[in-house]
Amino acid sequence: MEFKKYKNEVSGSYPWYMLEKEKQLEYVENFCPTHLKEDINNFVQDGYIVVKNSIDNSTCDEAIQGFDDLVAKNSEIFKGATKTNDNDERSKNNIDMYHRIGNTHLASKRIANAVIANKALEHVNFIFRSKPALYTSLYYQRGSAQDIHRDTPYFTTRPMHYYVGFSVSFEDSNEENGCLEVMKGGHFIEELDLKFILESLGKDVNNLVPTDDDAWFRYQSLMKSDCLRNGLVVEPVYTKKGDTIIWHPQLPHGGSIIQKPKSRYSLINHLTPVGVPVYHQDIFFNDDADVPYDTDWLYTEFENCFIRKGDSININNVRNVIISSIDSDTL
Repeated sequence: MEFKKYKNEVSGSYPWYMLEKEKQLEYVENFCPTHLKEDINNFVQDGYIVVKNSIDNSTCDEAIQGFDDLVAKNSEIFKGATKTNDNDERSKNNIDMYHRIGNTHLASKRIANAVIANKALEHVNFIFRSKPALYTSLYYQRGSAQDIHRDTPYFTTRPMHYYVGFSVSFEDSNEENGCLEVMKGGHFIEELDLKFILESLGKDVNNLVPTDDDAWFRYQSLMKSDCLRNGLVVEPVYTKKGDTIIWHPQLPHGGSIIQKPKSRYSLINHLTPVGVPVYHQDIFFNDDADVPYDTDWLYTEFENCFIRKGDSININNVRNVIISSIDSDTL
């Protein structure tokens, strides 16, 4: 399969979905294809959309089997990756199932096909005004049980905000097995004073590491409090098998508390336009950071999307495993 470098197709542009609300709605009215208009208007108003039946049930089943085969053929690699945290109130009913397995789409064609064959890519194409690229993914056998957060500190693009979340449900998600939670409309809440956050922590913006836990948790706590002060509430988003959720880069979201020990198979994907660089907190908190708008990343192209080349999968944010050492059906 051929991989090559692509230029940043949105360099120098500004995302229309970051304009004032009325201007966004006007843009959709003037330029959005008729068959997408209702969904895209919901994206503007609420900060997310659920694209129903975006892949068929057989594609879901094949993706699940692709992951199961990956584990069965590489049991030593996955050993220890199912640890649960009994002290975490949000995930107390977690069962011994895998979560946060990064970039499995690079190790299984069947998992990758859940994105490649996904009808919801058409929505993202309109949102970006550019063919989307799969930057990274996370495979979940159970709910994430994450507290409310914004993705932007970890997916800081150039230009800014050229990113969406893209969650594909391989089985139904609901209040029992841990569905997505959102603060509808929270993408319109103004950005926080990032300089103040670092000063309150006694941190130097020029020496911040890319994944600073203190800055992350302080930002997310203040952001959620700001949303609550503005009258927003946390709401569940239920999905059916084959549905895809697309969310705005500034939408506050998380994973609901797992009420019963049940699976929730899904693939969480992080999409950008092709060629767009992605930075982390050291750049997010630094308005003056002078960083490139281009990358040396390589991509392979499909009809409706690109996929960024990678050489490893990640186990629970703890260790990387080189794909060439894995028994897998790679792209």
